[in-house]
Amino acid sequence: YAVMPAFAELDRDANGRVSKDEFARAQEQSLRRRFQVLDQDGDGMLQEDEVEAARKRFFQQVGRPADTKSP
Repeated sequence: YAVMPAFAELDRDANGRVSKDEFARAQEQSLRRRFQVLDQDGDGMLQEDEVEAARKRFFQQVGRPADTKSP
């Protein structure tokens, strides 16, 4: 699961509002972090086994069988 950052983290210019650009920047940073977690060998590419291993870890964390099909 992706965790939504706190409002203050999204509101980079601290004006009390989150612009589309601020939100997009936070999402990009989140995607980069998730990619790094998935890319276990650090080669900058995702292999099927890396994605499958992450999927199995996710299902274990939520208490579902690893062979559960994704929606």
